[in-house]
Amino acid sequence: MLFPTCLQWIGTFLPLVAPKLFATDTFFIFLMIQFIRGIPTELDDTARIDGCSHFSFYWRIILPLALPALVTTAIFTFIWTWNDFFSQLIYLSDEATFTIPVALSDFSAWSKDQRLLASTFSPCELHRYEA
Repeated sequence: MLFPTCLQWIGTFLPLVAPKLFATDTFFIFLMIQFIRGIPTELDDTARIDGCSHFSFYWRIILPLALPALVTTAIFTFIWTWNDFFSQLIYLSDEATFTIPVALSDFSAWSKDQRLLASTFSPCELHRYEA
């Protein structure tokens, strides 16, 4: 069984979003580790001298410095998940939940007459389908 059906996630966005929340992409884990390793250790020493705890050091120094890497991770995760055609095709079965890549694939499977009818809503696209 590829995916447990007892969770009732088929036809929803949950199987697309939930794995990303648990940081399953190893590329981004590697990116964050390398970014944090690039932060000078002198900051750790000065924070200890100033009396920061481990959590305070992370919250006040590491996290603000790692914000560019976190934003990069969030943007690329969104784009890669959005463009992941295969997962969406498996888990999204209702046309109302189709994402744009899946919907465009479904649109390209239409016949010429159906595309012509659909393009009447957008007159600038009509010339592409004229015989």
